[in-house]
Amino acid sequence: MKLKQLIALSLQYLESDAEINSSEYDVEDLINNDVFGEYIKNIESPIYSAIARYTSSLILPIQEIELKNKMTKLEFTRITVKNDEDNSERILNVKEKIFKKIKEVYALDSNYKIVHNVPYVLIGSKLIITNFNSNYTYFAVYFPNVMYLDNYRDNSQDIYDVDLAYLKVVDDNLGEVYVNIPDEMAINIKYMVYSELKMEDFAALANNNKNYFEAYLAQCKNDAQTQNYQDELIGIDYGDRYGYKENNNDSEGYGGIDTYVRYVEENNNNGNGGD
Repeated sequence: MKLKQLIALSLQYLESDAEINSSEYDVEDLINNDVFGEYIKNIESPIYSAIARYTSSLILPIQEIELKNKMTKLEFTRITVKNDEDNSERILNVKEKIFKKIKEVYALDSNYKIVHNVPYVLIGSKLIITNFNSNYTYFAVYFPNVMYLDNYRDNSQDIYDVDLAYLKVVDDNLGEVYVNIPDEMAINIKYMVYSELKMEDFAALANNNKNYFEAYLAQCKNDAQTQNYQDELIGIDYGDRYGYKENNNDSEGYGGIDTYVRYVEENNNNGNGGD
């Protein structure tokens, strides 16, 4: 969803009884409108507030980037925004981390086997792989940071043309860096917009809309935590922890991964395994 589409839909939500359907107009055409003009002047702030909440809550789709060296500074320096349709480019010097939190570093060995949970040290935006192997290909999986949206437009666009679902820049050192704000998340920003722009006139309705946004945010957090748990469970090497030995599922500990899975299932069925 482009920013101008989000703004138009938010305006229609703000004034659902208006004679003009704002979703049928470009933002530029509504700036001088008596009903919508004042909203447009103030709408960017609540939109950024909502995006900032998504970012800090670690619910945006995770991204990954290849780490080509033992030490990589996961920070923008000089970025290029390019329009693939007309090859228009815009070059910016920025200094912001690409991540809000690192989820994992993993590697592919020479046989393309995945090595999970590679040890690393993080100092500010500088990620250092502890036991770097030049024969491996390393990747950092992270929850993305979102820059000011104006940094994602090329010279042929204005800020209203920025596509929230496809925020892409090319950094001189890091290469292509992406952020994705899905349409479902984007459309729910309208509740934050309403809560901030209507607070003085309709405090009760504004608070209700704030609660709508918070409820959606809480659900996204819950979904993200469930997915994170599943990802981490898949990535665990039970061999080290439960005495599993290759071709021997009756080894010490819980008797190997198969026995451990049965143990978990039995305890869950008996009400001893949590939720």
